[in-house]
Amino acid sequence: MKEYQYSNDFIWLEKSLEDHLKNKYCIIKRIYRVNINVESQQEYSLTRIKSLFPNVHTLELRWRGSEQCRDILEFLNCFPSLFKLLLNSQTMVDCKDWDDSLIPPQLEEIEYLFKLRMDMFDVKLLNAVQGRLKLLYINSQFIGHFNQDSDAIKQILTLQSPKLEYLYIDSLFDKLFINHFHQLKILSISNSNLEFLIEHWSQFKKLHSLILSISESINTLFPLLHLLNENSNLTRLKLVIDPGLDFRDVDPMKYKEPLHFHNLIDFETLQFPRKLMIKMIIPSLKFLYIGYSNIEIPSLQLIINNHQNLVKLSVIIQLKNIHEKQSEELSLSLSQLPSLEYLSLSIYHFVTKEKVTTHLLKHLHLSKSLEFIQIQTNGIPIPFFSDTPHFHPQLPFQLVNFSKLLGVSSFSRNGIHYDETKPFYLKIKNYFKNLFN
Repeated sequence: MKEYQYSNDFIWLEKSLEDHLKNKYCIIKRIYRVNINVESQQEYSLTRIKSLFPNVHTLELRWRGSEQCRDILEFLNCFPSLFKLLLNSQTMVDCKDWDDSLIPPQLEEIEYLFKLRMDMFDVKLLNAVQGRLKLLYINSQFIGHFNQDSDAIKQILTLQSPKLEYLYIDSLFDKLFINHFHQLKILSISNSNLEFLIEHWSQFKKLHSLILSISESINTLFPLLHLLNENSNLTRLKLVIDPGLDFRDVDPMKYKEPLHFHNLIDFETLQFPRKLMIKMIIPSLKFLYIGYSNIEIPSLQLIINNHQNLVKLSVIIQLKNIHEKQSEELSLSLSQLPSLEYLSLSIYHFVTKEKVTTHLLKHLHLSKSLEFIQIQTNGIPIPFFSDTPHFHPQLPFQLVNFSKLLGVSSFSRNGIHYDETKPFYLKIKNYFKNLFN
């Protein structure tokens, strides 16, 4: 690989950089995560990269550079403290010059964000770290179906990593799930593996977080719900359900008893059937995300009433569902949640000239616990709500950030004059206090 040489015009810059790197207060060396794009024919200095990022532990690498295996390995070797690699590659790499010794010795987490084709480079990389690999994420939606029978994928499916705890895959790599199910703590799978999951549920003794994508019949979810309701150590559950599925056949009478999901703390759902949602009563629940916009205020009101221990609540709701009287009742209920600290409301709408009157935010300022409120209006111009006197929270909440492009307004209790005794603020304060120590 050709080393990039600075011209004479940049000698002064090089000298300033060298002096700063020697300074004990150097900020550059305190960088722990970097995102780097490497393009074809791009010149750079391996020596300089190594001197800049000795403490980087997370690297997101977009590699469109050399096809020579040694070039990418030498680049990775510039990060001696690296333990997490997020790879985005459209380059087919020749593995003739493979050298295990160039792999950062602490690398234990690999995420394939984009991979045009799984090849022998990926096989050798995973084999080199399989003894210490803890996390593997493969976004295989970008891997063509013509690769399913390739030698590379066949070899990857034989991977045996004794320390693997976090696995994010879909049906293309489901054998990896079967190889490691007894040791996993976090698992992301599709419904193609649901039957196996249910059959061996008792052996998932370490699993505490499950992300499940349902793209077939919603009824395939029922057996899992039964298991979760009867016996589960899960603390986090995320359900991603295809919005095209028909929920009309969902029979809530299958669950005459409430869905308690014992021990569950964090629940996130996309397109979860409302008939089942309102049957959920999870005393341990602290974090709730309802990611579908067709929920109506009465249903949301019931969900909130059933979960009084919420700390963080995020809801997507359609503008047409925000009725004046119901919204004021909901606002009052939100203000009375004793532990709620963070509230996010995303409001979606269809094009209409109708003005909206809502009191969704009218009583939020009465909360004793709420610290942050985020409102996303999906690009709805503020004048659209000109007839709504309470479409922003009242004091002590003050606007601290506004994005016109995204339609996002962020409010904080007392604005920038925050309470330094709060744990969240203490964390921020200590970070900046220690930055130069």
